[in-house]
Amino acid sequence: MSDDLIHPKDFYGKLNTAIREAGGVSAFARLHNVDARRVYETQDAVRYHEDVARAVGLVPVARYPVAADPKSLVGGKTVYEKLNTFVRQCGSQQKAADKFGITKGHLGNIINARRGLRPVLASLGFLAPLTRFVSVK
Repeated sequence: MSDDLIHPKDFYGKLNTAIREAGGVSAFARLHNVDARRVYETQDAVRYHEDVARAVGLVPVARYPVAADPKSLVGGKTVYEKLNTFVRQCGSQQKAADKFGITKGHLGNIINARRGLRPVLASLGFLAPLTRFVSVK
């Protein structure tokens, strides 16, 4: 799966080339109908704006390194599957939450994607998420 993922340095290379070819940030923004401030923020790595990434044919995605093999990246679906399996093996959300050191409500919010996965990643064998890019189909 990692073969289709584009590293941020390659994204920036593609973005900077597109900006240069357009004649600058303002021209790039007008050409792609995006806010120039968003282009600057993306170019400066303040944050990735999906509309700017889409303008160069890419979409940002989160991938989670496996702690045992950090070069192996998995998607959020895999992390959620492992989380749900862990909860089932514990027998209840309350017991699983106790093992993670969080409240049952917090775990419920994580399971229902209302909160981020960070509190449970290490216990499940994953590292903090990385941003990668995939081509727009």
